[in-house]
Amino acid sequence: MFDLSQKAADQLYDWSGLFSVIGAIIVFLSAAGLVWSGSVRERYAEIRQSNNEVKIAQADARAAEASEHAARLERDTESLRTEAEQARAETARVNERIQKMQSIRRLTSDQASRVAEFLKSPAFLFDPKANLRVASVGETEAQMYAMDFLVLFKSLNINIYPTLGGNLPNEIVQLEPSEADVNLRAGPDVAKDPNHRYALLLKVMREAGIKVTAEIDPALKTNEAQISILRKPN
Repeated sequence: MFDLSQKAADQLYDWSGLFSVIGAIIVFLSAAGLVWSGSVRERYAEIRQSNNEVKIAQADARAAEASEHAARLERDTESLRTEAEQARAETARVNERIQKMQSIRRLTSDQASRVAEFLKSPAFLFDPKANLRVASVGETEAQMYAMDFLVLFKSLNINIYPTLGGNLPNEIVQLEPSEADVNLRAGPDVAKDPNHRYALLLKVMREAGIKVTAEIDPALKTNEAQISILRKPN
């Protein structure tokens, strides 16, 4: 096929054998390199996987910690919300008590002074001695208001008999609501005489700003009357 001399053919043969050995060595080295590099790559892959697993575990731990922190914040928030609701409820109760205290009827010092001035005057103090009783409906607020009148009358030595032990107002039953706070009940002579002591007392009380109505009771004598504290008007 080729026109080679024997010497050239011998040299080509020698070189071919050498190249075959070199090729075998290269193939062996390539195979060894592939095996070695493959194991190294696999080891690095395992390291990367391990690192990824560590990072994932750390991320999961941080996520769990964040979740627990969020849960604590939610519990704290709920606790604060509960405390706030309790505080608002207590504030509402306090405001309600304050409003009730502010709305309690009392005989003011000016009213007491004006009524006392009349009760010490000759227009009231004459014979027969006045018998001015004090009563109230059976409610604490009304009884407290009645006590103001009772204490005032006792301080002026007004005859308040009969009362409960002389220290408490008599109790009455109020069947119908009233726009007035106080009712002054006296005998029929009051309607006939505008200068009757109880007619004048009614006038003084109204001028002092006390909401009082009048009622005639034929059973009462001319010197008898009763001041009754009614339920607080709506």
